[in-house]
Amino acid sequence: MAPKRTPEQIAKERERAIRRLQDGLLPDCDLAPLICFDRRVLVVSASDSEALRGAKKLVLTLGHAYSDLKDIGWAMQVWSYGIPAGRMTSPDGYRGQHQAMGEYFIRVICGHLHELFLVLEGSGTSSAPTSASAP
Repeated sequence: MAPKRTPEQIAKERERAIRRLQDGLLPDCDLAPLICFDRRVLVVSASDSEALRGAKKLVLTLGHAYSDLKDIGWAMQVWSYGIPAGRMTSPDGYRGQHQAMGEYFIRVICGHLHELFLVLEGSGTSSAPTSASAP
């Protein structure tokens, strides 16, 4: 579990995010330099063997899953900048919306992971022993 951030740390993170937005950059989303690669490495072709086709599809699927989960992680980080300050003395609309967004992120992450596990199971990569078959 991540350590609790102080209100001062949250304020600094928020200020940094606002400066980056003003510069035309998404906060905390530095991009790596683009790398060109031969598309034949990942794009399935008719001349590929069945095993190679499966491997290419799996690599692309894992790449998409990683990208989606990374995007959700970034959104959750930005969402955390809006954590209501102080102790809650009574419910209010902002706290309710903030809490609901956090729960939504958890549901989306669970859904992505579930779909990824289904793909992995279908690809034959889930051959690790289960707890029932472990010694």
